[in-house]
Amino acid sequence: MEYSTTLKSPVNPILSFYLDYSMVLVNSYALRDLVGLGVADDLAELTTIYQRSIEVVDRMMDLILFDPVMSKLILGMINPQLVMLCHVATEVTQVRLTLTRYKRVHGS
Repeated sequence: MEYSTTLKSPVNPILSFYLDYSMVLVNSYALRDLVGLGVADDLAELTTIYQRSIEVVDRMMDLILFDPVMSKLILGMINPQLVMLCHVATEVTQVRLTLTRYKRVHGS
């Protein structure tokens, strides 16, 4: 008997969304803490973390907008996914502001 290495389940998009949400938050908190502690020496590394967060947010948006399973979940009156996207947007904006301040203090 052969086993598939890919798992196919209707909950995979939901799991992916929640994992991506967690990844964006971890990245944004880490970046903000690195700058706040003064241990961030390389602006290129900080920018890379920020860009990766943006890529993950883009993937989250694709799931919300185009995945049939996620589309069904959006139809509810209470929409935790929308709240999570707003939270992620706020975090990414804060990270961008942190990077801007870092550039002003340390030069670009």
